[in-house]
Order: sequence, then C-alpha cells, then structure tokens
Amino acid sequence: RVVDEWFTLDEATSGKLHLKLEWLTPKSTTEDLEQVLTSVKADKNQANDGLSAALLILYLDSARSLPNNPLEINQEGMKKAANQRFQLNNSGPNSNLKMKIALRVLHVEKPVHSPDETQASQVKRPSIFKGK
Repeated sequence: RVVDEWFTLDEATSGKLHLKLEWLTPKSTTEDLEQVLTSVKADKNQANDGLSAALLILYLDSARSLPNNPLEINQEGMKKAANQRFQLNNSGPNSNLKMKIALRVLHVEKPVHSPDETQASQVKRPSIFKGK
C-alpha cells in the first residue's frame, strides 16, 4: 500500500508537509533483488529535484574491533544472520551488546484494487501543527 498526501500546516503562514508512506515486505530470497535495484536506480534518475530519503534504524552506542563476518548477497547470504554478543569497553563485566543482523530485500508489493476502491478513504487526515 502507498499513501502519498500533502498536509496543510496549522499555525504556519505557508508550506505543506508531503508524506509518502510505503509498506514494504521483507523477502528471504534474492529473486527480486535485481528488480528492486533497477527500480531504485530508475526512481533516483527520475527525481530531478535532488531530494531523496532513506531510513536506517540502528541503536548502537559504540562499536570497535568487531569481527569480520560479512553477509553475502546470494541465496546462502540471505539465509544467514549474524547473531552475536559484543563486550562493551569501559563498562562492567556483564555489559555487552547483543546484535542480530540479517540481509533482506525490501519489496513494494503492488496490490490489485477494484476501480471503486480508493486508498485515500482509508487514510485519516489529521492536521499538522507547529510545536511550541
């Protein structure tokens, strides 16, 4: 599903907030990797405004001298996940970081909708206001 909406800002003299939300499905195989990479490159070339966005969520305080264990981009690599504990420097003996890293291809699935179904009717349209 994709939501692509512009929201008017409350308490602002001008401007709107553009939100484009896409629900992505993680894949456990590489069969869609080339298609996804081609799609990303095509979108980048079509964006003539120079704007782009990405999301990486990583909660990590510090990492040094980590073991070299790369996940390969192939069928075997897609099945692997690095799942290790790392001792934290300058902390107690029981202080460690447990990290699980897995390689996945994120793919936007295009749903088939009937002509009378509208995505906009499923979206609540709250106003966006400027915080104090």
